[in-house]
Amino acid sequence: MLTRLGRPAPPAAERPRWTTRLLDVCLWAALSVPLTAAFDGAPEDRVWTAATGIPLLAAAVAVRRRWPLVALAVPVALALATSRNLFTFEYTAALAVLAYLAGVRVERARASLWFFAGVAAVVLPLCVVLVHNMWPWFTAVLTLLFNIVLP
Repeated sequence: MLTRLGRPAPPAAERPRWTTRLLDVCLWAALSVPLTAAFDGAPEDRVWTAATGIPLLAAAVAVRRRWPLVALAVPVALALATSRNLFTFEYTAALAVLAYLAGVRVERARASLWFFAGVAAVVLPLCVVLVHNMWPWFTAVLTLLFNIVLP
């Protein structure tokens, strides 16, 4: 990326610390915007998951550089708490963005594949026990595939 003067922009490691924190705050604010929609006429359980999701997304953005899969696990867990099929309006953007950033940070694909398999394995008994139906599991696996693996 070139700046106005024609010289390349410094890499992220050379940026000042306040710039990195400001970008993290902007990312957290952008990921929290869909959560505010849950406060307008939604069922009470979605309001509570959105209220706990905003600070948890801040923690996920804070640890995304050091532990990218832990940061990705936060919106996955919040989406599972909201809906068993992982496809929720509130956490779709957070899943895609944190999955992309985890893919950039993780050195080997093996950890990401284990994460994908672990989430799919956890969702299966949740669907069988809580929902008594297998269709949310298929939706969850497709959401994992298109929203986490592909980015």
